[in-house]
Amino acid sequence: RQQSNGRFVDAHEYAGKDFALVTRPAQNNDTQRWILMHLGNGVYTIQQKINGRFMDAHEIEQKDFALVTRPAQNNDTQRWRMIRSV
Repeated sequence: RQQSNGRFVDAHEYAGKDFALVTRPAQNNDTQRWILMHLGNGVYTIQQKINGRFMDAHEIEQKDFALVTRPAQNNDTQRWRMIRSV
């Protein structure tokens, strides 16, 4: 849940929107539920509950490094490091 506005992370469910991540008001459904899987050393995968797709990011500037969901790819584009804020 975003601290500033109370919105939740969600993702478009179709390719026409590139499965892009967005924030939306609470919808109380599995599109806004995420499974964090610890891989060790503070690194996680983040999987959307409704469809099993993983949070990923484009690796090119032309796509603005946008966040999307993708099927499991077992590479670093789907691995996220959790860092404690100060």
